[in-house]
Amino acid sequence: MDKTEIQATILFFAKARELVGSKECKLSIQKKLSSADLFDKIVHAFDLESIRNQIILAVNDEFVVPNSILILSENDKIAVIPPLSGGLIMEILKNFVKLQQEELNIAEIMELVTFPNCGAISNFIGITRDNFENKKVIKLEYEAYESMALKEMTNICNKIRSQWDVEGIAIYHRIGEVPISKASVVIAVSSPHREQSLRAVEYAINALKASVPIWKKEVYETGEPQWKQNKECNWINRANYFSNGGENNGNENSCARVDAILIRRKDSRSHIKVHRVLNEWGPQTIDQSILCKPITNNMSFDVSDSFPILDERISVTERMIGINKPVPKDIYERLKNIEDRILYLESISPEYKDFWTQ
Repeated sequence: MDKTEIQATILFFAKARELVGSKECKLSIQKKLSSADLFDKIVHAFDLESIRNQIILAVNDEFVVPNSILILSENDKIAVIPPLSGGLIMEILKNFVKLQQEELNIAEIMELVTFPNCGAISNFIGITRDNFENKKVIKLEYEAYESMALKEMTNICNKIRSQWDVEGIAIYHRIGEVPISKASVVIAVSSPHREQSLRAVEYAINALKASVPIWKKEVYETGEPQWKQNKECNWINRANYFSNGGENNGNENSCARVDAILIRRKDSRSHIKVHRVLNEWGPQTIDQSILCKPITNNMSFDVSDSFPILDERISVTERMIGINKPVPKDIYERLKNIEDRILYLESISPEYKDFWTQ
């Protein structure tokens, strides 16, 4: 057997199982191939043409994303799945997502989402303009993390279906060079009534720009090309909130007591949604004994005598954090007790104790 091929296990259910006459078969297929090629090979190998438009494939318990590239191994199981009672398969078959080098055919994409029960097809077409900030643009160049982009585009389709009553959804994006006045992205959504599809299209283009890993470079007639940044991008401004890599910026005496950083955690698949704060100075990083040093200030000031309003506010703070009376009359000692109490409360908080390792 060719080293580029594997013996895959094909599983059949319901109508497909009846047509094939078996629950399970072996099939020699390429290790790397498109989802469309895999689909065609299985349909032809097992004579499933009669239900071709009613089935979908799943690899290792996950539905195959249309127009995706698959890399298979000997241990993979490919299931041929006829329509389910709830209609999930038919919804998936009406999601069309694709990345392609060739020019986008707008009419063909619109045809994909045309269904007799729909009275509206809304669309967005993004084309290359010839200028940006008084610079002449001659073309755009798009680059994508293709496998992840296709998954994110499919996720957008699923989110649209969870919010609006729509029928067909097509999200097509061009990669590589896109000349002036040519389409780089086409989104089309059909629905029984126009309001649903209009809202879905607006959501789709905003979500596409915010989360799908596709990058755009503008190439100018003169000057250096420039990679563009979408304002919708979820993480574009994260540098404003995180540390500068440990460099000393001279703010050792700053009132800020934490340095916020972004760290990917082992128990989370996301490196964007989960945020934690790292205390570089605090109860977990210093000798606890220094927090209990006695006050050495010889000054004494009774706030209740001269500033009753200030005394009331300090008293409220003491009550909120569990410092019960009697309290010292000296304002400096009271403030020190409040600070010590806050440090103690932080020290017993699991948010600060458990998430950080050296």
